[in-house]
Amino acid sequence: MNINAFSSSPPFGQPMRKAVFAKKVHCLKNHHAWLANCHIEPAPGHLKLIADLCEQIDLIIPSSKSGKFKFFRVSHSFGGLMIYTTNINTHHERLRALRNCIEKCLDRAERTCPTCGMRQSEGVDEPCFSQFRCAEHRAGNGLFLEDFAAPITPSRDLEDLKQELYPEGLQQPGIKEAIELIKAEVSTNNFTRELALPSQEDTAASTTSTKVEVHLFELAAFDHFNKNISSRNKDHQYRLRLATEKIGKAGLNKRELQTLPNDWQEILIEFSARFPNFVNVSELLNDHFALTSLGDRRITFPPLLLTGNPGIGKTEAARWLAEKFQMPFRVQDMANAQTNAAISGSDSSFSNAEEGVIFELLSYQPIANPILLLDEIDKVDQNLKFNPLAPLYSLLEPGSAKQFVDLAIKDIPIDASHINWIATANSTQHLPQPIVSRFIVLHIPSPTSEQTQVIAQNIYAKLLSESSWGSRFFKKLSSDVKKSLEDQPPRNIRVLLTRALGSAARAKRHEIRIEDINIEQTKSTQGIGFLANFHS
Repeated sequence: MNINAFSSSPPFGQPMRKAVFAKKVHCLKNHHAWLANCHIEPAPGHLKLIADLCEQIDLIIPSSKSGKFKFFRVSHSFGGLMIYTTNINTHHERLRALRNCIEKCLDRAERTCPTCGMRQSEGVDEPCFSQFRCAEHRAGNGLFLEDFAAPITPSRDLEDLKQELYPEGLQQPGIKEAIELIKAEVSTNNFTRELALPSQEDTAASTTSTKVEVHLFELAAFDHFNKNISSRNKDHQYRLRLATEKIGKAGLNKRELQTLPNDWQEILIEFSARFPNFVNVSELLNDHFALTSLGDRRITFPPLLLTGNPGIGKTEAARWLAEKFQMPFRVQDMANAQTNAAISGSDSSFSNAEEGVIFELLSYQPIANPILLLDEIDKVDQNLKFNPLAPLYSLLEPGSAKQFVDLAIKDIPIDASHINWIATANSTQHLPQPIVSRFIVLHIPSPTSEQTQVIAQNIYAKLLSESSWGSRFFKKLSSDVKKSLEDQPPRNIRVLLTRALGSAARAKRHEIRIEDINIEQTKSTQGIGFLANFHS
């Protein structure tokens, strides 16, 4: 990529065209291959900051690992630039350096106009929860040249426009067609229409997904809550002020709904191949996604209760879907829950009150339709005084979920109706019928012998891709090794293969042999959920 793709922006202090922005995002993704499937949509004035951050990430994280971000998202909201990512499997000092670079990028963004990229002057006092804007663009909320109502008379000649759109030069397919569009705009003085990109391929690659925005809560309720923090118990003031700060950085009351990518059908085909015993889940998602693709493409599906034998992959399948669709994901262990505080928060009257997982998941990050997995809900003790399942009676009903109240912050009811729920259980026998009736129950059968061989190969491939030593081994398991694993549940297969790889390494071999598979070692292994020893 030509470095001028980012340095040759519009004259300093001027907004950027949408077509120019899309072209630069496309160049950024081409230059950093690990961004290919990531949502990158900062404000145009912050794009240079993100380009610099990506260069720093390439220096900090080895190229062999930079593609292992399970979730990397850059977006813009009322509160300014937002960067969300999951850690990758690398040295803790590299992770510390990575977090430091992200924090510095966010700090610089707070003092940079999101419209034109102009830096804030020293001593300027901006209001709380507000992104700095330069004097010229403070009056409006527009980010792009097309967002401003008054048409702008072209003050630059055609050569300047060419250079802005295509800094790499004009010797590219489709450039002549694009230049004709520019000429047409200049001749008609219509500078509010978005320019086309140079070719169909580039258009498909750089088109950003349509944003679907929702309101998490009423601003009036938040303002009232924020003004009255100083009157609260001193033990709570720090916690509440920290909560309001996190809410502001996540976009205040505005949230986005993650939408279906263009290749959603291919993702579900891959899901069926990796989890062949989950065909009923794949079919249900295909139906719901086909329907929502006709509308605003928001990712939504009804509450699912996956039942089946322990260790067959229920939790891992949900985790895989969340990663592929780039959705926030949380696993809530219900087997050890003693109260409903984990979901709905602990009462604000307690000195150690804390928000629950619902409030944290929705209020402190910008996506309103995460996947929340309730693991082993059939293990909940129904005789507890504060039943951990009690909040689900209202949360699983979209109407009542729109006014969910966390017990630790009662003043701000939030809209929790967009959460995508998945619960796992061995059976529904010990679950209350009113809870079961709120789910679509899908029984996941144990994989057949043939399916287990496919799963074993998938687990083996994942082991190699996640490890620094993975390139030292053959990519395919032999048929006799796969056959030796066909009676094992997926939970045990990873344990067996990890040990077998160690055995092969000791023997200085590049492949696993049948003698490396020690079935006896798994008989005493106890785990909870899929792949008990899995570390993300």
